[in-house]
Amino acid sequence: MALWINDRLGVRAETEATDRGAIVINVSDLRDASNNTDVIAEKLVVGFDLLRNFTHTRVVVECKGGISRSPTIAAGILAMDKDVDLSICLGEVAQRVPCTQYNYDLVDSLKKTLKSMAKYRHLVEER
Repeated sequence: MALWINDRLGVRAETEATDRGAIVINVSDLRDASNNTDVIAEKLVVGFDLLRNFTHTRVVVECKGGISRSPTIAAGILAMDKDVDLSICLGEVAQRVPCTQYNYDLVDSLKKTLKSMAKYRHLVEER
């Protein structure tokens, strides 16, 4: 079963049972480092579009273990959906999914991806 970040967005490991009626976005093909921003952007946009355009749809982001890649991408989708800074969403996901263990190379890839998307670059605070 998925660990739910909110009522419509969750994460899980591939080995977990599928939640009834949830649409799964698999991010197992992502690596902990050196990801193509186009691939990440595609996954973010799919998740965001599902949440935005299908109001009763539940979206589950899954990866092999459900502790690094899926929470990272879910945080990006959440930031896009809520239109808030990514760092806030990374914290929210970690709070709601206690097993989260962010890989910061992947988080950096997510930040680069959001910066490359004109509509979402404001979600990544410059420090």
